[in-house]
Amino acid sequence: QKKYNEALIVIDGMLKGVPDSPDLNHLGGVAYYGLKKNDRAIVYFEKVTPESRFFQDAVVHVAFIYQEQKKNAVAVKFLESAIEKDPDNPDFKYYLGTFYEELEDYDNAARRIKQAIEIEPDNPRYYFRLGVIYDKWNKQDASMEAERLIKQALKYKPNDGYITDSLGWVYYKKGDFHTALKYLKRAIELVPDDPIMLEHLGDAYLKLDDRPNALKFYQKSLKMKEKDTDALKEKIVPGVSRDELAAAWHWAVRAHPESGCTLRVTNDSIAKAQCRAPRVQADDSEISEISDPMPYAPCPL
Repeated sequence: QKKYNEALIVIDGMLKGVPDSPDLNHLGGVAYYGLKKNDRAIVYFEKVTPESRFFQDAVVHVAFIYQEQKKNAVAVKFLESAIEKDPDNPDFKYYLGTFYEELEDYDNAARRIKQAIEIEPDNPRYYFRLGVIYDKWNKQDASMEAERLIKQALKYKPNDGYITDSLGWVYYKKGDFHTALKYLKRAIELVPDDPIMLEHLGDAYLKLDDRPNALKFYQKSLKMKEKDTDALKEKIVPGVSRDELAAAWHWAVRAHPESGCTLRVTNDSIAKAQCRAPRVQADDSEISEISDPMPYAPCPL
């Protein structure tokens, strides 16, 4: 931060002599952005003109500042105005498409990214994003178009784990779980530590009735996820309340000491034993048999 403050002293001094300099205003915007003074950064970035080599960088900075401020609609208007000034810039159309996507305006999102592809037809990022939009879009034949576009992106970047995962997820949503598994496994080989991709692979295994492998990848995903873990935990132990699971573990330890589970684990850790015991209430009266074993269930204690 000290360097940014020192730079601003010099930049502001030079701007007094040439206040309309796009290059100096860009530097000022970068410095204020580095200091996390984003409103001041916008003031400087907006003074960068289309003739400047820094125009695209300034526009993208402002758009993402608005996104960070949860002002996607403002970001859309800003990018629309930037396109009027530089209509042949494919990245502006691409970023505008992604902001429309976040607003769930898939029609405009697809329209803008198609325009980017017209200008730069060999950019795999554009095909991939358009495929993702079609995958989200509840529109007839959208799934087929998503598959085609993501495959097109994969031709350009065959070893991109995120594109590979997206193609696998398209097949998953179509109900072709065997093909989905093929691509989702390949995606994990390429990007082994992405929690969303690990969960996707777990979902595919679960659909193919391979619960041990599903749980294996759900657990890997859970270890890496920092938030929004409730739905994933529910997949690991579906339909079992904390009290019921606690009672089951206690019953299992008393009835099956050979299981080796001592319950010496923390609330968030993963127990190593398999519980095949009946689900029981606190008074030990039996509720019902567990039809499926609960391997690697999170211990509630």
